[in-house]
Amino acid sequence: MNLYSNTPTDRAHRAVANIQHIPFWQTTINPYVTREIDATHQSDALIVGGGFTGLWSAVQISQRFPQLEITLVDKSSLASEASSRNGGFIHQTLTHGFENSLQHWPEETEKLINLGHINFQELRNFIIEQKIECDWHDAGELEIALNESQIASLKDQVRKANELNLDWQFLNFDELQERIRNPKFLAASFDPEGVATINPAKLARGLIMYLEQRGVKLYQNIEIKQIRLENDMCISSHPNGVIRSDKVIVATGAHFFAHSLTKMRTIPIYDYSIVSRVLKDEEMSLLGWSNREGVVDTGNQFHYYRLTPDNRILWGGYAANYHFGNAIDDSLTYQQQEFIQLAQDFQSLFEELVHLEFEFGWGGVIDTSSNFVPFFQKSHKGKVVQAAGFTGLGVASSRFAADVVLDLLFEQNTERTSLKLVQEKPLPFPPEPFRSFSIWLTRTSLIKEDLTGKRNIWLKLLDRLGVGFDS
Repeated sequence: MNLYSNTPTDRAHRAVANIQHIPFWQTTINPYVTREIDATHQSDALIVGGGFTGLWSAVQISQRFPQLEITLVDKSSLASEASSRNGGFIHQTLTHGFENSLQHWPEETEKLINLGHINFQELRNFIIEQKIECDWHDAGELEIALNESQIASLKDQVRKANELNLDWQFLNFDELQERIRNPKFLAASFDPEGVATINPAKLARGLIMYLEQRGVKLYQNIEIKQIRLENDMCISSHPNGVIRSDKVIVATGAHFFAHSLTKMRTIPIYDYSIVSRVLKDEEMSLLGWSNREGVVDTGNQFHYYRLTPDNRILWGGYAANYHFGNAIDDSLTYQQQEFIQLAQDFQSLFEELVHLEFEFGWGGVIDTSSNFVPFFQKSHKGKVVQAAGFTGLGVASSRFAADVVLDLLFEQNTERTSLKLVQEKPLPFPPEPFRSFSIWLTRTSLIKEDLTGKRNIWLKLLDRLGVGFDS
């Protein structure tokens, strides 16, 4: 049985008829203004990309190498892309979940879990020390079974987690209903410590304010078009001039690539979210969602949902759309039909809230890799390092990635650089038109698996190759 992807009703259309095409998180902060950059600008280190990977890179380099002059540029507004377009979940995992780690790096899984825990705690401590108000809430995460076939897989998931000392819990129907009331929620796994919820735009703004205090030069609306070497210096060209630097960190997600191999190993996937009006007290009482856990469906194609601090429901996911030729375009960001389908899916699951209107809707690009984990690429004689392929769980892992990038850029051998996760690269995606066809075939197969509980020959082949498709 599949609750989702039903033909939208008139009620679904009405639920998003007056939606504002803007990420909800961005409405909670004031616009940030930066100064104009000189036509010829010089810096010890240039960071290209002002999302979480770039911001954390600037934070870490300012702490590890305080003598360096650092410049950070973004092609639009700082943290306006994936970093403030996500669901507001922050996960400890560095590997898109421990099960993905067991598949690709079984001998390193315990180490990767520990490193993820340390990174998470250090990130939290930084937020506390710098007094960054970002609505952090230690919510934990429920993964919900919506059909009987998913219950056994959740039990197995909890067993594996506890073998790794993660202290997860399996919740039966009655136990789950005590946390969030919905008769269609049959059971759940519960990760009580590995996931928190935050306002990502507020976190990004806190990092920006910290960097200003550290003297990092920040610039917006500077799109780097090319990086080349000239007399052993990196020359980064943009429409209004050039930036000369000794080293460059590229943290642009799916928007710019310093090396052709990086582009081959990522694809841009569009994900969409909607946010409701503020729920009334009686609606909150109906849900019984008192602990405000983050929630995600079990299944290959899934929805994620959570409460905002002012009691709105954020509802997103499921679509994971790829467009031929790695297309990225502003017209793909706000797709009303996607918002209508999201509303229909919500109404199919929460029948007692079918009257709920949604006030905000947006989409954004996720840089997906074939093993769902960020990878690292050096170029320009080692003077440029790029991190890419975060696949939707980058809010915390971007901080770890920033440290890896600095290790590689400054040629420091650390525990991080010895990891196979860092040393290995994901398999590249095939060229077009095989890329689009393989993604279509994979999505179709995953949908069938969600319905039947069985993996077909194509998915089993991908398992053997160690590749997949996710957002």
